[in-house]
Amino acid sequence: MSAPLTVSRSVGDHYRWFVDFMLSPLVVITIFVGNGGGAVAGMIYWYGGQLAASPWYLWPFIPDSPGSTFWVLPALALILWRRPGWPLLNAFAAFGVIKYGIWTVAFWSLYWRNGGTPHLESITMSLTHLIMASEGVLLLGFTRLTPGVALGLGAWFLFNDWIDFGPMQVRPGLPFGVSVTVMMWVTVALTLLITAAYLWLARRGGRLPTEGATA
Repeated sequence: MSAPLTVSRSVGDHYRWFVDFMLSPLVVITIFVGNGGGAVAGMIYWYGGQLAASPWYLWPFIPDSPGSTFWVLPALALILWRRPGWPLLNAFAAFGVIKYGIWTVAFWSLYWRNGGTPHLESITMSLTHLIMASEGVLLLGFTRLTPGVALGLGAWFLFNDWIDFGPMQVRPGLPFGVSVTVMMWVTVALTLLITAAYLWLARRGGRLPTEGATA
């Protein structure tokens, strides 16, 4: 009976170390500078033309990665000001950066698998989006998930998926050789998997364990 408890404590200890590391001053400064610059650069470089050509009411649904990167900033600022910050914002921001962080790595991986040559943009974006996903894991220690919150966020992101890949086709640009249909199913699958993970966390207390973190 003691083995599962030992494993659970080990996972919790590792997560608290991760929280301490992510909330250390140098890493926090790096997150604010990197996310702020990344959000602006992504809006202009990756989505600028699409935003200019689209009606204003679709703008919130277009810059998926830069938008989710941006929402980490107020969430983290509120956590630093007074823990746990705003738990619902933390849950929303975490969902976005985990989803679009993994999504971006997936489409570049498919690009390479289908014969695309690794280049600076693809490698840099893959690394930075993995960091994005890790920021979401940090925020999950400061959420207060309930089944209703999990299902509500899942419904919102499924709606965003429909906007991206449905009749409006407000989807991110994809590199040559990456199937739109495949990425549509990857997108929906990520939304459903993260929603399921949120529901699991809701049944396990609503968040990842941060007690004992000192940063």
